[in-house]
Amino acid sequence: MLRTVLSSLCVVLALSTPCLAEQAGGSGLPPPRTQAEWIKAAQLRLGLNVSARMWVLESPKRGTKGETVTIGFRINPDGSLADVAIVKASDGLSARTLANFVKAFEGMPRMPPFPPDMKRKSYVATVPLRLN
Repeated sequence: MLRTVLSSLCVVLALSTPCLAEQAGGSGLPPPRTQAEWIKAAQLRLGLNVSARMWVLESPKRGTKGETVTIGFRINPDGSLADVAIVKASDGLSARTLANFVKAFEGMPRMPPFPPDMKRKSYVATVPLRLN
């Protein structure tokens, strides 16, 4: 019994370690060298994290299918996210659901740090999402 519990714990830790590494600032991959590489890496990281984080916070309620929300945020040169806010949302979404969207983005791992050719102080982004 104890061996089964320990084996399960090892599997959980192994699966969660990449998330912890990303939260600490690195994914184990080399940092993007160009702005084009950075955009691809940031899109991938957003895509992998948004839906998983929303399901953890709150599964969509009946009647929300097809509803949309647009989230705005700022990405700092070190990859941290700031100023997360709802830019636009369907009328059918509850205040709790909207707050959970903001929480999901605020708790997201850092984006990759900006490469040298991104000479910006920060990058403002908006992400449109549709509940399916």
